Amino acid sequence: MKWEFYLEAAALLRLSGCDRVPAVRHLDRANGVIEMDYLWGQDLRQQLAHGQKEIEYDEVAREFSALMSSANHDVSKEVNETMERVLEQEVVPRDVHPGNFIRGKRTGRLYLVDFNFVYLRWAEAQPGGGKANNEQQ
Repeated sequence: MKWEFYLEAAALLRLSGCDRVPAVRHLDRANGVIEMDYLWGQDLRQQLAHGQKEIEYDEVAREFSALMSSANHDVSKEVNETMERVLEQEVVPRDVHPGNFIRGKRTGRLYLVDFNFVYLRWAEAQPGGGKANNEQQ
């Protein structure tokens, strides 16, 4: 079994209960499969295409960058809020791009869906009850 499966599974289990990440339903360690809730909706890449069927990656990247630099835009606020919720759980996604955010058709909520490349942080108890943050090397 590849270590990437266990890292992604650990990140998703840490995020269980986060309303911005699809719920994990089953971990199949024997086959390296993670079953999650299906999200019916559009990813941000499709939304940024403004109805065009084909759009160049560079154009999407420019649109996403402009969107994220606009603090007053609703989608920018949603992306930031989603990332804050994930980061609060000490999970740092390393592959953040428009294709990894899906707007659920039923809920209208923005979800982060890809945790294949992730960085996990943890807090270690210190003598005296304090905590020191340690990062995975």
